[in-house]
Amino acid sequence: MAGLPGPAQISEAERKARLEQRIKALWESRVAGNYEPSYDMFDFAYKATTPKKYYLDSVGVITYLSFSVNDISIAGNEASVKMKVKYEIKPTLEPSTGKKITIPPVDADVPNTWVWVGNDWYLVYAPSIEPPMLKY
Repeated sequence: MAGLPGPAQISEAERKARLEQRIKALWESRVAGNYEPSYDMFDFAYKATTPKKYYLDSVGVITYLSFSVNDISIAGNEASVKMKVKYEIKPTLEPSTGKKITIPPVDADVPNTWVWVGNDWYLVYAPSIEPPMLKY
């Protein structure tokens, strides 16, 4: 269409800086116990199958204590992020068995995949026991 500007060109350095900002914002909100902003950072497949209210009602069992990013590797529109997360599970009842569970603070390696869609990065939801909903 004549007269309309094309999509803004974003450099690789700007895309990496934006990814670093998104990772920091996501994990800082989780450490603070504020899960609402993190929902908006998930990929579209997750948000299409998980209503925000359900997500917010089901998070918070895990208490995130700290995080650190060890490595970021970007290949095209997909980024692999290697990080460590310190978390705990305070005394709670396991939903399927009704047993009380507690996990003292522990450090875990938490690999993440992020995808560039439009003009931003989104976290691909991938629980450790299941494959991601979509392969990007």
